[in-house]
Amino acid sequence: MKDPDGTFCAENQPGDVWFLAGSFGEERRRTCSVPAGRPVAFPLVNLVAGASGCASWMKGAKGAAVLDGKPLTVERYEAPRSG
Repeated sequence: MKDPDGTFCAENQPGDVWFLAGSFGEERRRTCSVPAGRPVAFPLVNLVAGASGCASWMKGAKGAAVLDGKPLTVERYEAPRSG
């Protein structure tokens, strides 16, 4: 589901982490009320592609996030490689 402004950000959230939707390449500003102390997870960049297409695209990809006016430290997580 697209959520350009945060209208749907509280829907179907699990109890241990708060997930925010990514975008389709455009900058987004969302307003959500997240419970205190809850970790927040979201993509800074999104792409579904094969390994070669992904590697090429990621060379120029960049992303940043700001929470309550403060830049966030980025942590990278990669899906496990199959095979």
